[in-house]
Amino acid sequence: MSAETGEFSQGGYRLSTLAQLLTNTAGIPGEIAPKLWSELWKGESAAPEQRMTLVREILANAPKYPPGTKNVYSNTGFAIAGAMMEKKAGLPFEKLLEV
Repeated sequence: MSAETGEFSQGGYRLSTLAQLLTNTAGIPGEIAPKLWSELWKGESAAPEQRMTLVREILANAPKYPPGTKNVYSNTGFAIAGAMMEKKAGLPFEKLLEV
């Protein structure tokens, strides 16, 4: 499954796969900017909106390394995979965990 849909098809991440996101090989950085974390932790929007904010911010930048070439642990990659599942299923990730 490729990340080639909507917000997930930006820049150098266009050909990244779900498998790469889940194995920390998609080029997603291991850390994110403290300013973005602060914004997300305010909790001023619903969890799916917060995930999409994270997706847009991370994917607006080039990959840290070419997807598929290096393994760097990234919680953000898992959050992006969750957002992809939300978009595909039309349900919040939290509901998908109940299924």
